[in-house]
Amino acid sequence: MSGSTSFNKCSIRASEDDARISPQSAIRFGSFEVNPSTGELRKQGIRLKLHDKPLQVLLALLEHPGEVVTRRELQERLWPGDTFVEFENGLNNAISRLREALGETSGSPRFIETVPRPGYRFVAEVSKPLLRPKLANSRKWVLVFGSILVAGVAAAGVYRLARGRRDSPIHSLAVLPFRSLSAGVRDEYFTDGMTDAVTTELAKLGVSKVISETSVAQFKGTKKPVPEIARALQVDAVVEGAVLREGNHVRITVQLIRADTDRHIWAESYERQVTDILALQDEVALGVAHAIKLEVAPGAGQTSSPKRVNSEAYEAYLKGRYFLQKADDSFFRAGDYFQQAIQLDPGYAPAYAGLAQYDVLVSTGPLPPERMAMEIGQESRVAH
Repeated sequence: MSGSTSFNKCSIRASEDDARISPQSAIRFGSFEVNPSTGELRKQGIRLKLHDKPLQVLLALLEHPGEVVTRRELQERLWPGDTFVEFENGLNNAISRLREALGETSGSPRFIETVPRPGYRFVAEVSKPLLRPKLANSRKWVLVFGSILVAGVAAAGVYRLARGRRDSPIHSLAVLPFRSLSAGVRDEYFTDGMTDAVTTELAKLGVSKVISETSVAQFKGTKKPVPEIARALQVDAVVEGAVLREGNHVRITVQLIRADTDRHIWAESYERQVTDILALQDEVALGVAHAIKLEVAPGAGQTSSPKRVNSEAYEAYLKGRYFLQKADDSFFRAGDYFQQAIQLDPGYAPAYAGLAQYDVLVSTGPLPPERMAMEIGQESRVAH
């Protein structure tokens, strides 16, 4: 009888906890209110159209008002089965749609603040915040979950040890063309420039074999699986990346994938101002180098005073390099952009190198696309 009574008390307590976890009433902030049970977002009583993912992101932020909710936590909760790049694309689109519904921008947030690198924070006052999920107070459940956790950690450790013995060293890499996550912005020239720069930096750091950007360009936008791409390029691993630009901020997400197992062995995000783009490129390359356990000389890829660039001159330079690779009439736009970069920053050496290369190509006449790409790739590495 006493056991039955204890069980009933525990059941009642668990039911009470569940009721607190999933409130039926709306949560209000500013002129908005959201009802978790119906999935409706309203502004001054008028229902707003909001898809499921943006709504779920909003609810996750409302569970922790005033606190940072990391991108990793959002991935585990809402995009657990997606690849790293797919998750980044999905989350950035969800945040963009959510901010659009709330009538704010990332530059002047009233509700959702971007915290560089970690994630996001809900900064507005919430009338009734969602209570965070809590485990029942029963010691039984603590012991059960503790046992599961210990077993899981032990199994993961055994798996890592066994997997580590099977993994062979990575000696060759291919940096696949980076993807743009910037909604509604045509900045292919920028992502191409980042791909080339990271490829160049990895070669400088001493990776035994780094496939040139021109050889990898054929896989731009491809849906082919990584092992197939790696076999075609004859590399041990590939680097995938995505670039998001918000105003003068640049965020790059990078992941390293083994060719033989199609396994993600490292991933990281980096964020800086466009003026610090050279330091950002160094950071990404060093991150990849450390992930493949490359012996990097102390201070490699870094300087005591990282050089800052004129963001407008850098953009003009990238556009010049982008059009320099074109085999149509748009090729001639390259000269204008190099000249523009020089006018914006007379001390920017790569712009002079690009203009000199442009003049040579114009004077020698049109080259076959493959030869032109090779010439441009070689000059790009000298310029950097």
